[in-house]
Amino acid sequence: AYAANGTPAVANDDFPGGAAMGAVRHIVIADTDAAALKIAGDAYDHWYLSLTKLERNNVAGPKITKNMATTAEAAIAAGSVVVGTPETVTEKLRDQIEEIGFNYLVAGFAFGSIGHDNAMRSLRLFASDVRPKLANL
Repeated sequence: AYAANGTPAVANDDFPGGAAMGAVRHIVIADTDAAALKIAGDAYDHWYLSLTKLERNNVAGPKITKNMATTAEAAIAAGSVVVGTPETVTEKLRDQIEEIGFNYLVAGFAFGSIGHDNAMRSLRLFASDVRPKLANL
């Protein structure tokens, strides 16, 4: 949380600038950008339809999706879904970290219709090939 003057309300030396600035991203990593896009596209569409079912059925409740991308392509363009090879994902996340300034990431590898094997592969590739290259940003 930030105090009124823009400084951290409670300083924490574990985070650059004294405060945690987080981002949430769906991440799909595959051997090619095209393969990752295919996996992510199908999964995001399934995830979004599931998330919006009650709203589409006019069930009373909070409208949590009004500012969310309605398609995988839009989510990828907005940066909330990051897909590609390990190199592509590293580059996209590096750009986001430098532009937005977040210092922790909540990464979702299993969403929508992604199978366990694809989710675990993305997680392993993230841990071995992406995260080490972002650790010092």
